[in-house]
Amino acid sequence: MNWQLPIVQKHHLAASAGDLTFVGGAGDLSAEGKVRHIDDFDAQIMGCIENLATSLAEQGCDLTDVVRLKAYYKSTGERDEWTVLASLQQHFSAQPAPAISLHPVPLQPFEHQLIQIQAIALKGWRELDDVRFVEADVPNGPASMFARPKITTGLRAGEFISVPAAVATDASGDVLSPGDGLAQSGIVMTKLGDILEALGAGLQDAVKMEGYYFGTTMDE
Repeated sequence: MNWQLPIVQKHHLAASAGDLTFVGGAGDLSAEGKVRHIDDFDAQIMGCIENLATSLAEQGCDLTDVVRLKAYYKSTGERDEWTVLASLQQHFSAQPAPAISLHPVPLQPFEHQLIQIQAIALKGWRELDDVRFVEADVPNGPASMFARPKITTGLRAGEFISVPAAVATDASGDVLSPGDGLAQSGIVMTKLGDILEALGAGLQDAVKMEGYYFGTTMDE
């Protein structure tokens, strides 16, 4: 099943506001808006990165300037998140890597689309005086998929701070308080607070927070 955006006019993939550059919805699409690599997830990741790089270049940036990356990929639970993360992170060899969030979704906007990515870039941020980051080790199982088995769990580039999606897991990747959404929320908020503190900030400094949870009722 797919849903189609009900628009026919062109839309802009990238724009800059002040020092920040935003790229939205980069996919493995041709100039005609068609998916180039049908049913090939790895090739679509490559296509996404290629189109992301093109959009960034139009704004005077490149992949090393990315501070935050979000990927929405089609999955009903069959795709291993570590495999997806490793496939994306390999395209960002400069250290630290950007803050990467992964979101599995059941649908994509275009037929045969399996993944799309969004990015925020800050040109030249690696040369700023105040660059701080927090990293976590990739668990032993999936570590072999990473050239450097570390992921960025928090990144500060000057006054811009990004913390990627956090989940209620321990250092080994095991889920804590399974089935208890309230307990997991507390674990996640504590984790976010600790990361922000290491970056010289706190939860009260947040200007945007996103939460994704399973549930269909207000009680949930």
